[in-house]
Amino acid sequence: MVYLLCNQYDKMKILWFTGGTSLYANKNTYNGGGWVASLQQALINNPNTDVVIEVAFPWHCNMQDNVDGVVYYGIKRMLKPFICYNRKQKAEYERIKEVVDRSKPDIIHVFGTELSYGMVFKMTNIPVVIHLQGILGCYKEFWLPAGLSWIKYFIHDPRKLISQINLNRYIKREFEIFQNSRYLMGRTCWDRSNAALMAPQATYFYCSEMLRPCIYNSCRIWQPRNNIHKVIVSVISPAIYKGGDVILKTAEVLKKFWGDDFEWQVYGIDDLDYMSRLTDIKLNEVNVSVRGVIDAKQLVDVVMSADVFVHPSYIENSPNTVCEAQVLGIPVIATNVGGVSSLITDMEDGILVPSHDIYMIAAKLKLLLENVELSMSLGEKGRKRALLRHSPKVIVNNILDIYNKLVKIR
Repeated sequence: MVYLLCNQYDKMKILWFTGGTSLYANKNTYNGGGWVASLQQALINNPNTDVVIEVAFPWHCNMQDNVDGVVYYGIKRMLKPFICYNRKQKAEYERIKEVVDRSKPDIIHVFGTELSYGMVFKMTNIPVVIHLQGILGCYKEFWLPAGLSWIKYFIHDPRKLISQINLNRYIKREFEIFQNSRYLMGRTCWDRSNAALMAPQATYFYCSEMLRPCIYNSCRIWQPRNNIHKVIVSVISPAIYKGGDVILKTAEVLKKFWGDDFEWQVYGIDDLDYMSRLTDIKLNEVNVSVRGVIDAKQLVDVVMSADVFVHPSYIENSPNTVCEAQVLGIPVIATNVGGVSSLITDMEDGILVPSHDIYMIAAKLKLLLENVELSMSLGEKGRKRALLRHSPKVIVNNILDIYNKLVKIR
């Protein structure tokens, strides 16, 4: 039962600060993304949801709009933050405070510690809950490919030095957010442990991620293919720590020891040129092809035409692409980094491998590509686990329960 407030809506008002536009301009095209938009839609569709959601997000200008009864606030993006950073940051903080003052919410829900929105605690006494996503301070320690130093990284592309200076600023700000957070929300043992370390004063709430409706509603479940030619699929973003080099190196090892009757399709990016130069491996020589960004419907088609899904990142919290692949029933091999072990139990409902261990990844690929029964078992158990973990009903109930607890504290 939702705890009602006596305001103009006679409902609890929640102001979201998000890194994306949620439903406002949601094209649902990012590889595994769209989970915030999916959560918003699930709350809107739930007839027992006595809450009003307003959403603030980065935009090309400061603006306010009302779409389908939902108020949206645009916060002007900080362009070229390296130049006049303090002045631009001050302007962003002023806009954040303006949004809070206009909205007058009962609770503020901030998605992620990466942006400045978590600093809203300085501007209000309204309860603020930070929904952990990636943690920049942790990610930085695993940012680069194996064997690549920061000096070589900057020499190769001097522009990265500016990005690194900005990253260090964001990490410093993130540390302040953790130090002053009273309430945190997460979903893995990894983010819970880091929350206990960096924000011991905070109360931690568990809430899983909502996946995209097309994934839940798919009437197609992965089945083994009888083709001799095998298809391996990965969905990654352009971030350097996502493991593009691991894909190329593993494909080279697999081709050497298993054969070349496979294709490794990489989605979510437009090229692997940098990683190709870094590893001195040409994509066509190791049967790797880059296919670009896909939406949820296309992801379903891709998974149904593949034999195994591989996630090669150096660091993650809970990668959406892994979760969606599990729901679709395909066997998943993932690096055992960050919070991934909260998603997969090795050799029970998926396979975990050490980070950067290209020989182990190749060995596990060989195992699955030659063992249909094992692939079926891992895929079925992974799907069952993911459906329980990402149950829309459970997630909606969890988040409403968290809101109720926070508003009562207030």
